[in-house]
Amino acid sequence: MKFKLQFIILLTLIIIHINAIEKGELNGCYKKTQHEKRLSLRYVKNCFDWCSEEFYRYSIIDDSTCMCENILREAKIEEGKCNRNCTHDNEQIICGGDQVESIYETGSNLPGPVQNLIVNYTTEDKIVLLFDHPERNGTELTGYEAIAVVLDTYSKYEWARRNITRMIDKPLHKFELSELIPSTEYNITIISKNNELDGGKKNIIAATRLAAPSPISYVPKVLKFSNGTANVEIQRAINNNGPISKYLIVVHFVDNELIHDFDETLLDTYQKAKDDGLSYYITGEIDEFQEEKKNFIIGDGQTYGKYFNAPLPSGKHFHVLVGIASRLYNEEKITYSNNSHHDLHDSHFILTQIDDKSSENSSDAIVVLLTVACIICGLVLLGSILFYGYIKTKINPRINRFERHEMSLQGPILEVDNNGFIADVSGINFKEKLQEVLLSLDDDQKIIRKNLSLDIDNILGIGQFGDVIRGQLNTNIPCQVHVVSADDMDPPIQTKFIRDLNSLLQFGFHRNMLNFMGICQTHDWFFVVFEDTPATLKQFLLSNRQNDGNLSSQRATNLSENELIRLMYELGETIEYLHYNKIVHKNLNSYNVRIKRQNSAYTIKLSIFGPTLYNIGEDGIKNMVDEERWFAPEVTRIQKFSYKSDIFSFGLILWEICTLGATIYGSIATNDLFSRIKKGFRPDKYTFISEDLYQLMLNCWELDANERSEIIDVVSHLKQMQSAPNYYLNYTYDGQLPYYLPLLEIKN
Repeated sequence: MKFKLQFIILLTLIIIHINAIEKGELNGCYKKTQHEKRLSLRYVKNCFDWCSEEFYRYSIIDDSTCMCENILREAKIEEGKCNRNCTHDNEQIICGGDQVESIYETGSNLPGPVQNLIVNYTTEDKIVLLFDHPERNGTELTGYEAIAVVLDTYSKYEWARRNITRMIDKPLHKFELSELIPSTEYNITIISKNNELDGGKKNIIAATRLAAPSPISYVPKVLKFSNGTANVEIQRAINNNGPISKYLIVVHFVDNELIHDFDETLLDTYQKAKDDGLSYYITGEIDEFQEEKKNFIIGDGQTYGKYFNAPLPSGKHFHVLVGIASRLYNEEKITYSNNSHHDLHDSHFILTQIDDKSSENSSDAIVVLLTVACIICGLVLLGSILFYGYIKTKINPRINRFERHEMSLQGPILEVDNNGFIADVSGINFKEKLQEVLLSLDDDQKIIRKNLSLDIDNILGIGQFGDVIRGQLNTNIPCQVHVVSADDMDPPIQTKFIRDLNSLLQFGFHRNMLNFMGICQTHDWFFVVFEDTPATLKQFLLSNRQNDGNLSSQRATNLSENELIRLMYELGETIEYLHYNKIVHKNLNSYNVRIKRQNSAYTIKLSIFGPTLYNIGEDGIKNMVDEERWFAPEVTRIQKFSYKSDIFSFGLILWEICTLGATIYGSIATNDLFSRIKKGFRPDKYTFISEDLYQLMLNCWELDANERSEIIDVVSHLKQMQSAPNYYLNYTYDGQLPYYLPLLEIKN
C-alpha cells in the first residue's frame, strides 16, 4: 500500500512538472529514465531543489546541447558529461548523467533595452548619456552599440551628415559620443549587445551645443571713403556651426599702422569705448541677409541696433572688421574676422578732411596723370616681354621639348638657419655653381644618363624646383627623380636650390632619411635622384587599422605598441639630427615621412628635399596635400619657420601615429585652424593614449613657440617610453578610432 501511494505521488509530480515546462513556468532540469530504470522520488526532488536555487533562463536548446554552468553560453558537450552535484540532507546526488536528459524553458538569450536613458551633459562636439543596465533575466550583456543619426545640422559639409557608430565592450552606465558636429540634432539609439547579437533598443533625441561661427568671415572691403564716412562691402557669411543671427561692424584704430589685437570681451558701444579709453568699438549691427553682398556706411551718425554709428575722425589709421553672431538655445557665440596686416590690406585706410571744391579740381588732374603713367608702363612692359621672348628663342633653343614639365612655386622643405652655415650664392652664375656641386660628388653619385630610366607620365609631385617623377636606376632600383631646369627658375629660386642641395650633401647620410643616390646632368636637365619607398606614414598607419577598432575582443591594429613608439623615437631622432646641423625642415607632415621595411621590421625614412608628394586616393586620383594643416600657428600667421615650428608639426605626427592615421583637427576646415588653435583647440586625447604621452604632445603644441619642448627632451622621453610601451599605448580598448577624412587633407 505504501509503495502504491509513493508511485501515485511520483506520477502526479511528473505530470505537473511536464505541464509546467510546456507552459514555460518551470526552470531547471528534469530527470527522465531510460531503459525502464526506476526513479526515486527523493532523487527527483533533490534535483529540483538544487535547480530552483540556481535560477536559469535559457534559449531553445536541442537534445544534444547541455548547459552545466550558471552563465549564458551554448556549448556542445558529449553525452554523459553534463553532471552537477545536488546537496540535500548531506547527500551528494548527481543531477544529470548518462540516463537522464535536461529539459529547459523556452526563453531568450538577448538582453533587453537600457533603462532610464537620459542626457547627462553636452558640449560643442560631445554628447554624454547616462542609463541603467537592462533587466538581466539570466541573459548575458557584453556591451552596447550607439548609433547617432543626424536629424538636423547647420553644417554645409557633406561628411557632417554621416551617421556615427560607437562600440563599447564593457557594460558601463555612462556613454560618451565625441567628434560630433556643433549645433546638430541627433537621434541616438543605444542597442544592448550579446556578443554580435542585437538585443533591446532605446533611443533619445539630443543636440550638441552652439560653437563659435566657422569659417571666419571675410574681411570687409572699403569701397569709398570721404569726410567722416566709409562705404564698406560685407560679404554674406557661411556658418557651419549654427545659424547667423546678425553681423557686427567693428572699427579698430591703429597707431603708425601697427596692428594690436583687441579683447573681444571689451567690445562695446562707441560711448563705452570712449569712456574706457579703448581704440575699438562696435559701430553697428545688421540682420542676416540673403544677397551675396551688402553695403554699410560707417560714420553716418545713425543708430543700428543699440550701437551709435559715430562719424570717423580725420587723419587716423583704422581697420574695419566684421563679427558674425550666432544665437541658439539662449546662447550666443561671435567670431570676428582676422586682424592681420595682410588680410586687412583692403580695409586699412586713413581719413583726411579735404575741401570739396579743391578735391574736384585736383582729382581730374590726378586721373589724367595716372592714365598717362599706366599707358607708358604698359608699353614698356609689353616691349620687355617681346624682347625677352626673342632673346630666349634665338640664344637658348630647346632640344628635348617633350621632356619639359611645368614648375610651380611652393615653399621649400629644407631651410638652413641664417647663421652662415651655407654661404649666400646670389650673384653667382647658376650653371657654374651646379658644376661645383657635381665636382664635389663621389664617383658613385655621378649618374650616367643611360643608367637612369624615367617614367615621365608618372608624376609624383610638383615643387618649386620642378617635377618629381618615378624612375629606375640601373634598370632595377626604384627611385624618385627631381627634374630641374635651370632656365625655368628665377634667380631667387636658383639660390634656394643651390643652398638646399649643398645642405643635403654637407650633412651626408642618415639611416632614417631618404637616401640621396646621385645626380645626373644633361644639356638641358638636371636630375636629382633619391631612393623610393612603397608607402607614406599616412598610408602605412591606415592600412594597419583593424576595421576601425569595431571588432569586439580584437585589437585596433595588428601593429604592436612597442613598434609604434619606436617609429616615433626614430622620427624624433632624425629631426634632432637635422636641428643639430642647423637645418629647419619647414614641412613636417605624415606624407613627407616614408616607411620602409628592413630586416623584417619597419623603419622611418624622412623626406628632406623637394615638395610633399601627391596623396593618391582609393580611386587612384592624385591630389596635392594641404600642408598648412600641419603648420604651427606662427607659420600660418606670418610664415615664421623655426626649430620650434618643426616641434609643433612633430607633435601632430605623434598624434597621427597614436590614432593610426586619423585626420588631425577632423572637425575643422584648414582656413579656420588658426583662430581655433589660438583659442586653445588641440587634437583630442583618446582612451588608448596615456596621460604622459598626451602631455608630451601638448608640450609640443604650446601657442608660444618659446614655451615648446626642445627636440632633445622629446626624444629622451620617447626613448624611455620604449621600456614600457603598453603603459603609454594600449590598443585593446573600448571604442572606435577617430576618423580619417581625406577631403580635409587635400587642397581644394
